[in-house]
Amino acid sequence: MVLLLALAVVLTVGFALASGSVATERPGTPEPTRVVMVGAGETLWDIASDLADDGDTRTMMDEITRLNALDSSMVSIGQELVVPAG
Repeated sequence: MVLLLALAVVLTVGFALASGSVATERPGTPEPTRVVMVGAGETLWDIASDLADDGDTRTMMDEITRLNALDSSMVSIGQELVVPAG
């Protein structure tokens, strides 16, 4: 009986938390991106510094890493990377 009561409480709390979802039917505005190919001798730092208009290379590296779900800053020749546009 105690197990059933505990299960009912957990399910009730789970449904209450799930009903507070912030998802909407309207899609968000996609982030403008473009694709660049890694050239011979290029590093992620090189690519990020070329793209960082404000000179904040580290922030641009973090953004490229996030957009491409990279585990590290290692890139390979010919690898295509999604980068912020403009």
